[in-house]
Amino acid sequence: MLIATEEELRLMKLLTPEYWDPQAVKRGLRGVTLKDSTLTESGVVATLQLDGRDAMPELRKKHQLIRAMLDVLDTHLSDLSPSGRSSKVLYSVRTRYVTDELDMFWHPDITTLGLDTVTGEEVDVPRNERILTGGASGSGKSWSMRALMARAVVHPDEELGGFIDGKGEEATVWRGICKCAVTHEEIIDLIESEHARMEDRAAQMARLGISKWDLKLGPRRLIPIDEGYSVLQAVIEEDKRRGKAPKGDEEYTFLEGPDKSVMQKLTELSSQGRSREIIIMWMTQNPLRSGDDRGITSGIRTNFDFSFCLRVNTPQNTTTVLGDGAGVEPHFLPRGTRFRGHGYLNVHGPNLVRTWTVTDKMIALLALPDHGRGQDPRAIALRAVRAPPPAGGPPPLRARDT
Repeated sequence: MLIATEEELRLMKLLTPEYWDPQAVKRGLRGVTLKDSTLTESGVVATLQLDGRDAMPELRKKHQLIRAMLDVLDTHLSDLSPSGRSSKVLYSVRTRYVTDELDMFWHPDITTLGLDTVTGEEVDVPRNERILTGGASGSGKSWSMRALMARAVVHPDEELGGFIDGKGEEATVWRGICKCAVTHEEIIDLIESEHARMEDRAAQMARLGISKWDLKLGPRRLIPIDEGYSVLQAVIEEDKRRGKAPKGDEEYTFLEGPDKSVMQKLTELSSQGRSREIIIMWMTQNPLRSGDDRGITSGIRTNFDFSFCLRVNTPQNTTTVLGDGAGVEPHFLPRGTRFRGHGYLNVHGPNLVRTWTVTDKMIALLALPDHGRGQDPRAIALRAVRAPPPAGGPPPLRARDT
């Protein structure tokens, strides 16, 4: 049985026709009436009836107006979603999440990105799909992608081919698990070596008469790139040194053979690597495609069908990561640790996704032959979570408290 908090009781009193209907008219919500509201495991959910004047697209533009009308706390997200009938819309205030009470510790048998915070269902990104991850500093970009990187380590047909870390901090915990590129020379070398491997695989495919790389010939390689801005700066600097960077407002000239620039090789890795089972993962805290501060180029961005957006700073960042008309607003996610590792996956829908927790110690255990099965910190943490409290002592921890 759900027990409503004081804030949920306040919202339930406002989400009644007596309050909603006159306030909606007063605030310009044309023909949007309230049918009912209820408390669920993911917060307070109300059903709105539409008379046809304001449909879903128009209603989403007034999302912040609705929040103000109900005086929703900044720390409580809200969303508008289809109800199953065109004449009705669900308005949800996320005062609680099912994932707050679930075990979110990663282990080697987990193969997904995370869990839907509303339904608790697993949310996946296929192994052979490239993914773009955008998020402001401290939002948990590197943290969020750890589960997919660890998945590549434990899968027999896959490997973490190399980790390009433009800032360097995250690479610290992955050294010994895979090749890490942090310095300028290491970044350029890894881009060029993976591009050469990709071309070798293409030549081998041509000789065998196949259009897609067969994993029997060699494992799928995942190449995460963390902090796209820093990596792009290294690439541009190297191309300038080699005399291959464009001048002024000119675009890069794409060539054949040994005359290719490093930028061309990086772009080709993102566009051609998938069929050859070299999969790029791109992370950036500044998801812009133009200007001196861009975190990705248009030529690279277009190759990512999957994208994951954590808290970002502007609506423009949201559009770059998730596309136009995403229907979600990660630029309004609150700052702080509460929503670290929480974001929206473009192919998943309006519900927030919480990614698996992969600690530094869990990553270190990936180097063991069994990848730490049965002895990882998760097992220790869960034993503490499930242990009965000592007589007269505090209650046991929940999974979210560890």
